[in-house]
Amino acid sequence: MSRLVSIDFKIVPSEKAVVSVMDRSFLYGDSIYEAVRAYQGTKPFLLDRHYARLLRSADRIGLHVPFSEKDLRSHLDELLSQVDHGDSYVRIVVTRGIDDRFDVAPHEGLKPLTVIFVNPVHQYAKSLYEDGLNVALVSVRRNLPSAVDPNIKTGNYMNNVIAKIEAQSRGANDAIMLNHEDCVTECTTSNLFVVKDGVVMTPEVRSGLLEGVSRRLLLDLLKREDIPFRETLISKESFLQSDEIFVTSTTKEIMPVTMVDDRPVGSGKPGEMTQKLMGLFHEEVCRLLS
Repeated sequence: MSRLVSIDFKIVPSEKAVVSVMDRSFLYGDSIYEAVRAYQGTKPFLLDRHYARLLRSADRIGLHVPFSEKDLRSHLDELLSQVDHGDSYVRIVVTRGIDDRFDVAPHEGLKPLTVIFVNPVHQYAKSLYEDGLNVALVSVRRNLPSAVDPNIKTGNYMNNVIAKIEAQSRGANDAIMLNHEDCVTECTTSNLFVVKDGVVMTPEVRSGLLEGVSRRLLLDLLKREDIPFRETLISKESFLQSDEIFVTSTTKEIMPVTMVDDRPVGSGKPGEMTQKLMGLFHEEVCRLLS
């Protein structure tokens, strides 16, 4: 099989996978999720970090995760043993459950629902790694952390959706959202890094972003390799003066950005530091999988 779905840890054919329309994830986006990459078909990468972030998101919204990391790992082993493709995209969703009262406030005793999808990893065009992304600074602002904190990985992605629609309407591959202080935050599904005068910088979490697992892995790698880096506030003006820009995510790993609002970044080609980090990141993945 190439695609699998599990509902409450029971595998069902994807065409028969059903979730109630009264589930709060459908009615209110009241859910959390994680996206894990399984390299070589059967190895969920950094599952412990993803599970820890799932628990953190659950705690922030008062939701109970009804399984342990050990149980999840065992079930993913079962799922991944049945797929016939290479790398897998595993999406783990936990909803607050079915609630038929049409009330924003959840009532006591709801039973959380777990849905897991296993699909082939989306293969990005090789040209995006060789030539880089064209991104747009969009008018859509990132959610205030004091409103819906972007560092909670919920199923409510409308902020990102309308930002991506605006970027695509302008011919860009992705959007970069500013916060209320005109500082850059992140793209719609990836974290952002810039390079200036040999220093790697990334917006700090309080800018208003989701702290990605790949982002943290790269920061650990930069520290180990003694490459200068900083987590900091990055203004729109300084961002536009970057020598290099790249993004990180579970599916993209590291991908260069070479155009912002149709203007070249640096030379208009993936920079030296970006290319170096792409190689180091790949080596680190291989090391951790071995």
